[in-house]
Amino acid sequence: MAVEVTMGKMETRKSFADVRDEGKVAKEKRRVKAEKAEAYQLEYKAKALARREKLAAEAAGQPKP
Repeated sequence: MAVEVTMGKMETRKSFADVRDEGKVAKEKRRVKAEKAEAYQLEYKAKALARREKLAAEAAGQPKP
């Protein structure tokens, strides 16, 4: 007597993570992630500008050989 195990409805059921990431929760997560990415970009650009200004100031202060 062999017992065959089939999943049936379970094969088409969404995972908990998929269900959790729908609707308001997913929208909020995406919004927060976008804000963090934008903040990182602004911080990165500000640091890059400061580095360039510092290098330019150092280069201007040194006599050319």
